[in-house]
Amino acid sequence: MNKLNKNKVAVDLVFVSFSIHIAIEITLLLHTQILDEKLIAMKYIRMESLLIIPLLFIKFTEILTLFDSISPFVDIVFKILNDIVFFMLIFCITIFMAANCFYLIGRNQIFFDEITVKEFEDNEIKYDSLKKAIWYTWLLTLGEFDYDTFWLGNGQSAFLLIFFFTVSTFMMIIHLLNMLIAIMGNTYMERN
Repeated sequence: MNKLNKNKVAVDLVFVSFSIHIAIEITLLLHTQILDEKLIAMKYIRMESLLIIPLLFIKFTEILTLFDSISPFVDIVFKILNDIVFFMLIFCITIFMAANCFYLIGRNQIFFDEITVKEFEDNEIKYDSLKKAIWYTWLLTLGEFDYDTFWLGNGQSAFLLIFFFTVSTFMMIIHLLNMLIAIMGNTYMERN
């Protein structure tokens, strides 16, 4: 049994087991009289459904491979996903690197740039926690440029923020995303 068939069997087994589990939970939910238990059960059913829905789409693409005109495109999509695994690892590491830089500079900006209370309340620093810094960096890779808060207070951190903003923009948008396009184009050319 080749690797592709083993993956399809694994997806089928997970899909069937989750489907059976959700069917049992829905049956038990219909027989439950207590409202709190119904609400808690619905929460878990929705969370499990989040796992089933992508599996349904994978199964749907498997059905699409039966059509000769669509089958090559489905094959290319899965081949591209396979080819970009290591690229995505590098991309995620780069996002975390930039997010850590923005987070550290943002903390310095809050504590050492003499930001007034009014400035702090009026302008949300979008990289002042690690979670927000990761989200800020992700949005940066998608082209969402928000640099209004770089000059808050006396602006001591502005130079470093602009420097890392420029480096992050170059690395993630110009270099890495163009590399992703090249990998996808190379995979497409290999398949045709």
